[in-house]
Amino acid sequence: MADNSSIDWERRQGTAVKKGLNVLERISLVLETPVARLAGDARFNPLYHTGTISVFLLVIVLVTGIYLTMFYQFGFEASYEAVSRIEANFVGRLMRALHRYASIAVVFTALLHGWRMLFQDRFRGPRWLAWLSGVVMAGFVWAAGVTGYWLISDQRTELLNQLLIDAIAGTPWGFRFVLNRMVLSEGSAFMLIMISLHLGLSAVIGGLLWLHLKRLSRAKVFPPQYWMAVIGGLLLIVALLVPVGMLPRQAGLSGGTIRLDVFYLFFLPAPGPILIGLLVVLGLSAVIPWILIRPRLDPVEVHAADCTGCTLCAADCPYNAITMHARDDDTQYHYIAVIDPTMCVSCGVCVGSCAPKAISMGDQPIEPLWQQATTGVAEQTVVFACERHTSHGARNFSAEGVTIVPVTCVGMVQPDLTAAAWHAGAAEVRVIGCPPEDCTNREGNLWLEERLNRERKPQPRRRHADLPPVKTTWLPPNDFRRALTAHAGATPQATGYKLPIPAVKWGQFIPAIVMMLVVLGISVALSNWPYESARAPVVQIALDHRTGNAIDGLEGGLPPDPQATGPTRLVIAIDDEVVFDETYTGEVVQTMQRLPVTEGTHRVRVTLYDRPGQQVGQVLLDQVLFTPPGAVVEFTFRDEEGPGDPAMGRRLYEDRVAGVNAGCRVCHSTQAGVTLVGPSFYGIADRAGERVPGLSAEAYLYQSIVDPDAYVVEGFPSGTMLPNLDEILTEQQIEDLVAYLMTLEASE
Repeated sequence: MADNSSIDWERRQGTAVKKGLNVLERISLVLETPVARLAGDARFNPLYHTGTISVFLLVIVLVTGIYLTMFYQFGFEASYEAVSRIEANFVGRLMRALHRYASIAVVFTALLHGWRMLFQDRFRGPRWLAWLSGVVMAGFVWAAGVTGYWLISDQRTELLNQLLIDAIAGTPWGFRFVLNRMVLSEGSAFMLIMISLHLGLSAVIGGLLWLHLKRLSRAKVFPPQYWMAVIGGLLLIVALLVPVGMLPRQAGLSGGTIRLDVFYLFFLPAPGPILIGLLVVLGLSAVIPWILIRPRLDPVEVHAADCTGCTLCAADCPYNAITMHARDDDTQYHYIAVIDPTMCVSCGVCVGSCAPKAISMGDQPIEPLWQQATTGVAEQTVVFACERHTSHGARNFSAEGVTIVPVTCVGMVQPDLTAAAWHAGAAEVRVIGCPPEDCTNREGNLWLEERLNRERKPQPRRRHADLPPVKTTWLPPNDFRRALTAHAGATPQATGYKLPIPAVKWGQFIPAIVMMLVVLGISVALSNWPYESARAPVVQIALDHRTGNAIDGLEGGLPPDPQATGPTRLVIAIDDEVVFDETYTGEVVQTMQRLPVTEGTHRVRVTLYDRPGQQVGQVLLDQVLFTPPGAVVEFTFRDEEGPGDPAMGRRLYEDRVAGVNAGCRVCHSTQAGVTLVGPSFYGIADRAGERVPGLSAEAYLYQSIVDPDAYVVEGFPSGTMLPNLDEILTEQQIEDLVAYLMTLEASE
């Protein structure tokens, strides 16, 4: 096979990086051959639709996710119960399974899509934006999947919770977050954060998808209709037959086997190294266009003297690289094609659009291409082959009576060029290009097919009407020999988008259906992979206590002592050895201790001292535990909920409780006629019950503290009161504050 000098082949194919990519493609094509053979008709080969199938799967994930969100509730227990109710309902169960399996399948298809773009060299030059946005999108899809598992609040969620606690609890802000949002609360705020992240990541994925397709003309967002019907149907069948079910809900971890999703939760066995490795892989993948560099391919060049302003090149360009500008010279034509070098990938499709031969590949003359197609081809089979075919199947091909004319893309061939080969005495003229939806330059094979079929300009001239038809063959690049001997019509059209569903012969789809069922079966199996943690077990002790209060649920505990003011001492012993002994000077103690232990049986004893002169502490816990590998045994101690204490409420109002600053006295006076930032509390006990019909005075005051903008007093702006007092104060402290406010009556 001889090259022609209309194309700078050395710059395109001569670099070490390009040769390495060709090796990768050669290996990949060998691996893809069984799939291509099983599929038969290339339009039914799923490998050629991985990008659009990924988008279709993401839409399924989006639609089912919106449905599931409508029935979701916030809180560790509340979220689990909500998901359980969804799973108990037929439609909800189906939606959950579709959501899960589509999100797993998109990992398969997106990775395949990225790999195929890599070995086809469709990531460098002007294509860098699509590549970079695709890599970043893959990272966000993974993150969205992880947060999705967090929302179920089952055993897998506990693994994620423990990972988060390990990661951030060592910092002051992280410790407070873990304590207040995860350990000492019912988790409503935490789960709200998680679903906000989940939905926010989904929105970012949508934006990245727009960026991914931004530079393409006529971007194909979804696969052909028959593919959507088959994929949707298969997912529906699998979702009906294999519901995702529910894992148990538990506080902490009991050790033993937990079923994980390998696609999204693969990092849990060794989170640190694996996540670092993942970030490194994503980072390196993102900068591949600047690592695997190549000499810059010159953009196509428009020769102004020959351009007629017909607009065909601008219409055909797959990458929005050509625009038509008004001419300001003295020619008879109104427009001229202008190339945007930042968008042009040097595919050559526009060369095939230009009958006047006004476009060339950079500064390479176009004439050598015509000379090769018309010189010494008498009684020869002239084969126009695209760059991928000439780099693989036709690379070392040699046969008597065959002349191969290499082009960057079959879209570079125009009907006049094939006619010239016939007139030069060719015995046969063939065009061999990529399979449908697998053209390196997106539309080159389709445009040529439509030109030859007189469906697109430039069309064969009428004076060439008596010439034999040009045979077109669309097969994988390693199938050149088979393509060369294929009879006319042996391969399908250059696109599957023209094939309506009623015209599909579903028997041809059986191999593709079998292959996809195998993939879905593997996906289902890997989404429930058994995992046993090898990490050291942990005993976690959490305390939320105000000095002098009774501990909730503690048999034989001390009665409340409202006069007690501290300090408070907490002692934890494991196997009769004190491992923690801390004294807190504040009246409110909120703490958490995570104590690693060995596998086996241990005695855990927790003792609290919080009364003046107390010599014998209250024993909060004295229990023998078995701790298997991976177990996290949690104990949380809280105060009994009692009636509000007005004295403590006054101290809270006056900011005299150590470690607590509600700021009440800064904004609200208790004196008649004195207005600060907010209204005076003078006489509030008298008027609170009349503020909102149906609400008692206590309920109104409570609601005004936890949601200050729910009922705004006339004459005062909203948004001035601290919006997170329910986070600053405990439930008991809020009750104390309400009790104090109820003592503020107007004087007679």
